[in-house]
Amino acid sequence: MALSKAGSLNLINATPFDWSKIYDHSYQMSEWDFPEQVKSGDIVSVEVDWSVLGSREDSAGEASYSFTTDTGEDAELQFKATYDGNRQFHVLYENSSTFGNPPGSTADLQWSKDAPNPYVFSGQQQASFASTNPPSDWMHQNLPSIGCQTLSRLCLPASHNSGMSSLNGKTAFATNENTLCQNTDLLGQLSAGFRYFDIRPVIASGSFATGHYSSVSADGIGIDLPPLPSGLPDFISNPIDDITDGSFQGGNGQSIASIISQINDFLANNWELVIINLSHTMDTDHDYVRLSQDQLEDLFEQLLGLKHRFIAPQDVTDLTALPLEDFIKDGPAVLIILDNAQAGEDMKPAAFADQGFYTDAHFPVYNQFANTDNVDDMSRDQLKKMNDEAPQKNDGGLFLLSWTLTTPLDIRASSMAANARLFADVWPVTRDKGKADRVFPNLVMVDGVGRKGSAIKAGGVAALCMAVNSWVNDDCRAKKR
Repeated sequence: MALSKAGSLNLINATPFDWSKIYDHSYQMSEWDFPEQVKSGDIVSVEVDWSVLGSREDSAGEASYSFTTDTGEDAELQFKATYDGNRQFHVLYENSSTFGNPPGSTADLQWSKDAPNPYVFSGQQQASFASTNPPSDWMHQNLPSIGCQTLSRLCLPASHNSGMSSLNGKTAFATNENTLCQNTDLLGQLSAGFRYFDIRPVIASGSFATGHYSSVSADGIGIDLPPLPSGLPDFISNPIDDITDGSFQGGNGQSIASIISQINDFLANNWELVIINLSHTMDTDHDYVRLSQDQLEDLFEQLLGLKHRFIAPQDVTDLTALPLEDFIKDGPAVLIILDNAQAGEDMKPAAFADQGFYTDAHFPVYNQFANTDNVDDMSRDQLKKMNDEAPQKNDGGLFLLSWTLTTPLDIRASSMAANARLFADVWPVTRDKGKADRVFPNLVMVDGVGRKGSAIKAGGVAALCMAVNSWVNDDCRAKKR
């Protein structure tokens, strides 16, 4: 979907109700063309431009839609553009509401001219309507409609290299651009609706932190840092080769202590499920080797500071086969997963097995990234894997959609292109094949959470996941009738 000079609205109607336009007016808007209808399941792109002959002052537009809900009541939504020195775009909930957006309220879409601006409205019943700009406890507020579903039948937002939003110690060739993956810390990600966190523990200067490191060879590396330019004189290239050949390059992010504190603070007021996935452990103080079992148990001892650790009944062998309500019906919950598959590790809960620590054998996830910096190739790769692998996860296990680009340049800047495609590429597949064929993501993993101007702002990934959950599953209240 191409952008106009001032951007576009990507409107997703993830309800069973067709919407009809009942009002449309604009003044000094050179692009403002809302369709007469937005049918159930539709994703439509509306180009928006405030300028007429370069003048934006007093530019404005309003478009309203009405639809009849399951209760027989008419609901209305209004999309409104104004200009006060900056482009403003709001959604007015006229005679309608969603979780976190009561009747008569207004939601700011945080308009960007450099990326699509998604607005998602979902829910099978008026009592379970959800949208962009969700509440901080979106899972718990949705519990009456999705609580009976197992994790393998749900979709959750996930962040990649979650602890890497700031650089706190690094090697010679690591930079903010090639090492950092997120634009906000764990608390910011939690507040944006993310619930699955890719945590890579390292020991740095004797303390536990998160890290992002890659092995470097003389002819460049495979993932994060750029290879040396060709044709360098020997007196330049040879010393650099000597430094990097067979070494690790990267840096440290948020401390484990800070992550524990932020999760506890968030869950004090939000009955949500938080999943901590541990992998890629490393002792940066001693030759960048994997953490030993003794070091892991020191880490686990620190992680005991996480409150609300979920302890499953002894007969549970697959945590993904448990319904959401088992985790958060009576309060928040934290799952700690030792993911041995991701980096070929052999982490064992040992004495911590009965204190809320589980290996990936109890939490199986298909997680294979595309390993490309081309957004078209990444999208094709991930959608094919979702088509092939996701249907096998219906009764247990999760499919992780790795919506990330692998680049030697600027990871967070590259996330703009990937996230701009997320809604338009993933929603149509889920709409067409999600319910009947079970082709949908359980985890939507992204970089660039908190990046200004990104398409995933305003709780957008959580809104997409809520739409997936309501579209592919029957409302739990309907099942109880």
